[in-house]
Amino acid sequence: MSQKLDVSELCKKAESFLKKHKYSEVLDCCDEILKSEPKNLEVIKHKGYALGSLARYEEALQCFSEILEQDPSNFDVLYFKADTLYNLKRYPESLEFYDRTLAIDKNDADSFKGKARVFNKIGKYEQAKILSEKALDIYPKDSDALFLRNSAIDLLGKNWGVYC
Repeated sequence: MSQKLDVSELCKKAESFLKKHKYSEVLDCCDEILKSEPKNLEVIKHKGYALGSLARYEEALQCFSEILEQDPSNFDVLYFKADTLYNLKRYPESLEFYDRTLAIDKNDADSFKGKARVFNKIGKYEQAKILSEKALDIYPKDSDALFLRNSAIDLLGKNWGVYC
């Protein structure tokens, strides 16, 4: 009984640390919980998010992959994996996971912005512009979407001279 209470308290602490962006502390809590509950998917998700926030991307991917084996439609984990793959510059894989999030929620502005970031990175500025505009249709004042759209437009203009 006391072990369950300890796990419950550790979960609360981990969530509190997450809100405070204290990712090393989140990892400590998660590792402690996983000693007694190694298949706790919510804790593994928190651990993966904390690892990604600490730029420990390969370790984060391992957490996300473990969860997706059990829960392949977990929207948050699909999104976190897409972002992590983006940070690793694995752009085609990143796009696949953003597509999977959009298959679940066809109006997810963050997934549109994620795809726009990828397309800007790989030089497909027209697609980046279109996707950032889809995000702006959902949240018209979203500063990230505005930045992505304007960057794509600027980059399109710079490339226009190549074709003239």
